[in-house]
Amino acid sequence: MPTAPNPHGSGSDDNSPHNAGPHNGSPNAGSQNGGGRNANSTPPAPADHLVTTRHTLATPVGEFAYTATTGRVVLREEVHTDGAFDGHQARAELFVTAAFQRRAP
Repeated sequence: MPTAPNPHGSGSDDNSPHNAGPHNGSPNAGSQNGGGRNANSTPPAPADHLVTTRHTLATPVGEFAYTATTGRVVLREEVHTDGAFDGHQARAELFVTAAFQRRAP
């Protein structure tokens, strides 16, 4: 049976986030300046990233349809300077998973 090609490639020159990190084959990997990033640049602000998928499971009593959501939620704190609101600052990141049964229409 033929297999599907790997969408992420097979070599260390793959730049997908799955190969990110100090051992990604980059000449700057693991360097003091953040793995090739300009030493004066700031990393991007963390952002929520959620993925929702729909599934159906066959059971002896019938089909069970559900929706699953998983991903990262960033908790933020309000920042105030001299009583004025200056925006939100990321304080923590949570990984969440939830599943909900879908009702038949």
